[in-house]
Amino acid sequence: MTSNILITVLTNIDASKSLNDQQWGLLTNQARSAKLLGRLYYLLRQSENISFIPQSIAWHYLAAFKVAERQRRDAIREAFEISQALIQKGITPTFIKGSAYAINGLPITYGRLMSDIDVLVSKNEISTAESALFACGWLKTKMDNYDEKYYRQWMHEIPPLRQLARQTVLDLHHNILPLTNKHSFDANMLSKELVQHTAIKESYTLSEIDMVIHSTVHLFTESEFNNGLRDLSDLDMLIRHFSHENDNFINELVARANQLGLAKYIWLSLRYTQLVFKTPIADASIRQLNYNSKITIHTSSLDFCFLNIFKPDHKSCTDWKTNLAQLILYWRGHFIRMPLKLLIPHLLKKSWMQIKDRFEKDKEPLDHMN
Repeated sequence: MTSNILITVLTNIDASKSLNDQQWGLLTNQARSAKLLGRLYYLLRQSENISFIPQSIAWHYLAAFKVAERQRRDAIREAFEISQALIQKGITPTFIKGSAYAINGLPITYGRLMSDIDVLVSKNEISTAESALFACGWLKTKMDNYDEKYYRQWMHEIPPLRQLARQTVLDLHHNILPLTNKHSFDANMLSKELVQHTAIKESYTLSEIDMVIHSTVHLFTESEFNNGLRDLSDLDMLIRHFSHENDNFINELVARANQLGLAKYIWLSLRYTQLVFKTPIADASIRQLNYNSKITIHTSSLDFCFLNIFKPDHKSCTDWKTNLAQLILYWRGHFIRMPLKLLIPHLLKKSWMQIKDRFEKDKEPLDHMN
């Protein structure tokens, strides 16, 4: 059994049958650090392996699953209220990411922790949508003027909104990629499907293929990977589920990625779900991507970074290579997000603001003493 016991069990759930108490303890700690404890409980239950969890730690799994279940139900309730608020203004919302998984009842949603609700509307509807949500208690989070302008001018979403009563966070999107990303495209090209949930009417989620594409670009354009392994596990479960329902799913996904100019991101997604989770994907399908994926120094560098990132954030799995991979991917994410002519002034401005804030904080006690 390798030190990365979580990946071993996630890729072969029956491996849980042979774990000793010490290994179960390590598995529990790794799963918790990766925010996958609730999902692991769900998979163990679905495979009828739940009885192998030692009684002394079984409550950790059940508690994690119950927290995720509460978040799933809360997400559906929030989606209902958000859709009602927007529909009254003539806006039909599209729910994306975790809220979409919950609404559609996908296997991925069970045991999955959620941090916010993500909604997509047309860019010309942003102002109206923001006003409608404000009237229902969704307020802007505190942010300085520079960051506010940065969000609204360059990003694919406005600054996060927070529900005054319930403290739920809402990200209101008008695209799935920042406008400064060279692969950004017109969000009207995204394919949507009408929500089938009985409690939520006149709303949409992305199609199954575009759901995977969004999850992919969200993960592989990040500069911080606190939830990296969880997000890669999302992709593994989505691909397995949709491929089970549609034998041609991967080929359709590849064709769609080529159409949208996102072949590189889908290549990354298929490569690392294969390498980490052994997701069943035919190499012949991957070769149809409009991306030169021959093994090169660049590919080797990506492998070093992502294979050292897609691990539990636990001392049993991390070392100096993890720290180096985090640093490289942090800067990679920034370079992807915006070109150098925008990135350098942005970083200089942010650095100056941090120095200024620190100087003012250091100065406050002296002023008080005087």
